[in-house]
Amino acid sequence: MNNEKKPRESDVVFRSNNSLSINDLKLQFSNVISEENKIAIIKQANNYGEAGEAWLFDLVATEKNKIQWLAAVLLSHTKNEVYKQLLLEYFAEFIPNNIDTWNKYRLALPNFEINLLGINFSSKELESKKNEIDLSRVNLTQANLNNARLYDANLSQVNLKNSNLTKARFYAGQLNKVYFSEAKLINTYFQLTTIYNTNFDSSCYLDNADFIAIEFKNILFNNLNLQNIFFAKWHLLMSLLINAI
Repeated sequence: MNNEKKPRESDVVFRSNNSLSINDLKLQFSNVISEENKIAIIKQANNYGEAGEAWLFDLVATEKNKIQWLAAVLLSHTKNEVYKQLLLEYFAEFIPNNIDTWNKYRLALPNFEINLLGINFSSKELESKKNEIDLSRVNLTQANLNNARLYDANLSQVNLKNSNLTKARFYAGQLNKVYFSEAKLINTYFQLTTIYNTNFDSSCYLDNADFIAIEFKNILFNNLNLQNIFFAKWHLLMSLLINAI
């Protein structure tokens, strides 16, 4: 009889959807055991404003593995400058050193937008021995990728506006619908990379970049000086539109 009256974990999580305070949400989180139910609870944190963000920040500091990662992702859109800076430091350390884990978490929880505006990946090697790193749909606006090595990287639908890509190396990756507006592409190296549906417009600073054995499809170089740009063994898949100075 006692077991019949005891609430199940699923009951606890269900009731948390109608909780009235952040403290109720924290209590529900502490009362469940399974990772799945904990994730279902912390997904609600952003509905609680500053109190929810403070709790997510605590979870980043105290939890581990997927719970810690998800709390950081949910908090990545914060406008709190202190949280934002510490989160960028967390991701700048976590991603290069845990690429396979990063990919696994993203595959398990695919529908979360990740904001890494201003992150510093300078001189970092973003390469996995097993799989390509999945940076698709990540906001990398104003990111510092100076001398970064992005091998086998999926950069589909990535925002690289105003980012520093000086001496960055892209090798055997995928760039689809990448936003390069105002980006610095100085001595940037692209090799064996597929670049689709991407515009390099006049706001880009493109100088001494190398495009070697590239597959182009629906690419536009608009009002750019291509005199110092090196193209070798590039393959035209559909259309390469050049309106250069």
